[in-house]
Amino acid sequence: MKKTQWGGNFGLGEDCLIVSAWLNTSLDAVQGNEQKHKTYWNRVWEYFNKEKTFTSTRNANSPMNRWSTIQLQTNKFVGILASIEMANPSGVNEQNMIIKAKEAYMKVQVVPFKFDHCWNMLRHQPKWLELVAKPQTIRRSNATSSPSTLESIHLGEDKVSHASFVDLERPPGRKAEKEQLNKR
Repeated sequence: MKKTQWGGNFGLGEDCLIVSAWLNTSLDAVQGNEQKHKTYWNRVWEYFNKEKTFTSTRNANSPMNRWSTIQLQTNKFVGILASIEMANPSGVNEQNMIIKAKEAYMKVQVVPFKFDHCWNMLRHQPKWLELVAKPQTIRRSNATSSPSTLESIHLGEDKVSHASFVDLERPPGRKAEKEQLNKR
C-alpha cells in the first residue's frame, strides 16, 4: 500500500492557528516586509509548530497552501458581502446581510462558505483590511497563456462601501518595535 503525501482535512484549530500565524508574522514590525517569500513562510511554519496544541503531521508547505485556500474563499465571500452592503437594503441588519451573503456564495460557488471561523478572526484586522482593499492578482500558467500573464480576482463591485470603512489605530512602527525589543 502506497503512503499518500496528503494529510487529512484541516480542522478548525489548524485553520485558526494558520490565520493567527499569518497575522502575527505579517505584523512583525521588526522583520517587516524585508524578507523573501520562502523566509516569510518558514516563519509562519515555525509559529504554527511552536503554538500548536494538537498533533499535526503537516509539512512546511501546508500552512502556505491552506492560507491560499482560506484567503481565496474568504475574499470571494467578502466581495459578495460588500455587494450586498452596497445595495443598502432597507431594514436589514448586519447578521441578515451575512446570511444573504452566505446564500449568494452558495449559489455562485455551489458549496457553502466554510471559513466563518477564519473570517471572524480576520474581518477587523488592519492587515487583512489593507490586503482586501488592494486588487488581488495571481499567476496562472497553462497551455493557453504565458506564465507571466496576470489575472485579477474580481470580487464583485469595484466601489468600496464607505459605511464599511473602519478607522483603526495604526500599529507601532519598525523603529518603535526595535526600541521596545532592545529595552527588554
